[in-house]
Amino acid sequence: MAGGLKDVKARLKEYMREAWATTEGAEVKIALEGAAKAAGIAGKEGKYAAAMRKPGAVPAEEFRKVAGEVDLGDKYAGAWVTEHAPALRATLRDRALGSWAISDREELEALIERLDIPRLYKLCMQGRFDEVAAAIGGPAPRTGQECFARVAEAKKLSEEIRAAWAAE
Repeated sequence: MAGGLKDVKARLKEYMREAWATTEGAEVKIALEGAAKAAGIAGKEGKYAAAMRKPGAVPAEEFRKVAGEVDLGDKYAGAWVTEHAPALRATLRDRALGSWAISDREELEALIERLDIPRLYKLCMQGRFDEVAAAIGGPAPRTGQECFARVAEAKKLSEEIRAAWAAE
């Protein structure tokens, strides 16, 4: 693991920053922020944040419900219908793909597989908090936000990824 994911992180950060710093990126960013604000989902007081704080709520269902209520798909799709959006989309795709070597992808896949994080996050999204508690121990989380935090904490996800990305 001589650099691997650390190098990917550095490349992704730089490549994405460069892509979004273009005229095209600035135009689309403003449109996306406007769409989120118009939909009422932006920020800590937005509808998405409120859905994550609801006790007993299933996050995926709440997000789907909110997105439907505010017609989010159309709002975001409209934000990407600008003169420069196709160029930005192509640049982002090319830069993201160019950031990863096959060995980097294999390294990340092995890390995620070892932690089994996708299954636990999926259980959180489905509101299956009892199953998450059974897998990580302790009482069942009461909210989606608490569930995600417990999964990350119990599996020390942030430490594992930080260690993998900082490996030399």
